[in-house]
Amino acid sequence: MTTLVSGTTAWTHRFASPAVEDLLGELDQEHKELVEHARTCLGKIEGVVERLSWQGIPWRWTLVYADQSDPDTLLAYVVPEPGRPQISVPLPTNVINQIKPRRVSRIVRDGILQASHVGEMYWPSWDLTSKTGVGEIIQLVKLRASACA
Repeated sequence: MTTLVSGTTAWTHRFASPAVEDLLGELDQEHKELVEHARTCLGKIEGVVERLSWQGIPWRWTLVYADQSDPDTLLAYVVPEPGRPQISVPLPTNVINQIKPRRVSRIVRDGILQASHVGEMYWPSWDLTSKTGVGEIIQLVKLRASACA
């Protein structure tokens, strides 16, 4: 366990690189299970690698998922924020254009519609609230990963 300055958490302390277990330990049981489920699902996607990285405010210490053959191709972010873990899937315009609105769940569709748009990339994100929701978002990550192949 990482030793921290009083009043800080592993997730917020920029200069003390935490272990993933430290971050998971700060989550309540339900959120911990959802983050672990997301990690397991993302780990099963061929060619995807996980790394822990400081992403600045507001994401702080975040699990970043990238294409193994091109580490600059970022596929997903799992933000283990205590009380509000999230997942974000950066989507280039060409991937957005491949998505058929009637073939994705409302959760995914709403996240994309509300996404910030920066340059050629959309940045939808979702709070982790259920395993079903995680599964639907993982399908989007798989689509994104296949577009990179």
